[in-house]
Amino acid sequence: MKQFNSLWVRGPILVAVVALIGFSLSRSQDSLDPLNSALGETLSSQLTRDVNDAIGTLKESSTLRGWATSGFTPAEVFQNAYSINAMEAPKALCEVLKELPAEQLAIFESALKKPEFRGSMTCVHQLTSEISAYWEQQKDKMSISQTADLEPLQVEIRQLPTNAREITSDSLNSGEFTLVFEGGPDAERTPQILQSLSKAHARALFLFPGQNARDQMKAVQALAHSGQVVGSQGLHNEDLASLPSHTWEAEVIEGDQIMRFITGSNVRFFSFPYSADPTEQSYEPLTSFVENQNMVVVNADVDSEDWKTYNPNALLKQISYEISHSDKGLITLHDGLEQTALALPAVLKELASKHRKLVVFTR
Repeated sequence: MKQFNSLWVRGPILVAVVALIGFSLSRSQDSLDPLNSALGETLSSQLTRDVNDAIGTLKESSTLRGWATSGFTPAEVFQNAYSINAMEAPKALCEVLKELPAEQLAIFESALKKPEFRGSMTCVHQLTSEISAYWEQQKDKMSISQTADLEPLQVEIRQLPTNAREITSDSLNSGEFTLVFEGGPDAERTPQILQSLSKAHARALFLFPGQNARDQMKAVQALAHSGQVVGSQGLHNEDLASLPSHTWEAEVIEGDQIMRFITGSNVRFFSFPYSADPTEQSYEPLTSFVENQNMVVVNADVDSEDWKTYNPNALLKQISYEISHSDKGLITLHDGLEQTALALPAVLKELASKHRKLVVFTR
């Protein structure tokens, strides 16, 4: 009984000591759960910082691959919030995102539509409606928002030599450009892009991860049936150089098989996800492997940066500058992005007005 009383007296002292030790440790390391941190930071304040960091990282990134592997993509910001506090994350994310201007909010559109977040975030309908309204406003602001006024382009379908293993700007002559769409397809935007190309009698090269293509087979088949050239980007949309060799070998082979099955074509063009440069040292073994599979590596050299420009007019100006100041080139675009779909009609007219030829390759 005396021992019990002794512990009872010492209890508050021990609790105080433990609390002080915990407070000291919390100051010496980053907390994984700011909501319960001794520093008193709320989940909302961390998410405000993370969302702003995501926007800032996108703006500062010089390549799509750098952005995709930065750790600050919208999906990763959402996942981090849920890992900290799954109960509070949906409400906190809604509070932070509601404060963003529409152009910045559009950056988070794809994450908002993911099933793992859409079901628990009550604000998704409101936010996606705001984003849709923003795109409608941008469509109205475009000098050409529909395909009706498109001028026919000079278009050439160029047969590659049987021993060709890559397509680069050296494959083009002066005044020639190739449009290379990657990362799709999208159920709504890819058909819109196909419509714009068809109205201008234009051809382009579309390269998709096999899994994406399998999920949107009708969109892929519509491209192939209309005369667009379709190739692969592996199986999944991920940085292949970060994977072990047996994994990326399977990615390349399976993605190619899926695309050939869907399209019925044996063209076999390939580009690395996130517009990764196949000449980089880390990609040299992958590039050699792809070429040894009798596939042609597409190395686009003009980045439209549509992945970081969520304003179609700004995107048009950027691409117009490249068309005017580049002698030739392969222009990378992404058919899953609304800003790209909205800007494309005007981009095609710009190519025609500058008397540029649009070249698409085949085998």
